[in-house]
Amino acid sequence: MKNKFLAKSVKLSALLAVLGATGCAEYHRMILEDTAICGPEFTRTLAKEYEDLGNIEHNIMFDEWSANYYYCKAIYARRGFLVNPVSLCRWDIEEDKLSELTTARERLMQALEAGAWQIAPKITAHAQANFDCWVEQQAEGWQIEDIANCRTGFYHYIAEVEHVLKGGVEDEGKSKEKGKKVSESESKNAPEPVGKAKRAGKESSVERL
Repeated sequence: MKNKFLAKSVKLSALLAVLGATGCAEYHRMILEDTAICGPEFTRTLAKEYEDLGNIEHNIMFDEWSANYYYCKAIYARRGFLVNPVSLCRWDIEEDKLSELTTARERLMQALEAGAWQIAPKITAHAQANFDCWVEQQAEGWQIEDIANCRTGFYHYIAEVEHVLKGGVEDEGKSKEKGKKVSESESKNAPEPVGKAKRAGKESSVERL
């Protein structure tokens, strides 16, 4: 199961790099709309999560680069590919942020390799989307509330995923509702963010897919 996930996701990284280099957000948004939804529940849910993130960046934040990034990932998720969580080495993030993000990504990858994408597909997809959002927002480094929301969402969903992997039952409805309104105690239990970060120039976008 571990090798299957890694093999599929490694092959996909090269395809994402090509796709990310070939056009603007609007172009890939149109491709996404015409892409048939297939694959397991995990990739279907992940595709919707990435599409939603892309729409926010495109329609509200007017961030073409970030919108294009999410639309590209959504396209391949719609096609049933196992899209990897974002790789930290492709982003310009300040050193004092890397330790927490590295630990968080390792935690997510361990869950994926343990079969969480099959056992608890929806909440695993929510965890991955929140992680990618956290990294992207942290790299930009100025939308403090958005950073906090994505970060808190990740910690909530990954805890739910790990609960299911230990024998608990996935309740995606309650989990998503709780994820939108995380209690103060849960927020306090997550490690505190420190410092600021910035994103590298957009010319490096292909490498960071």
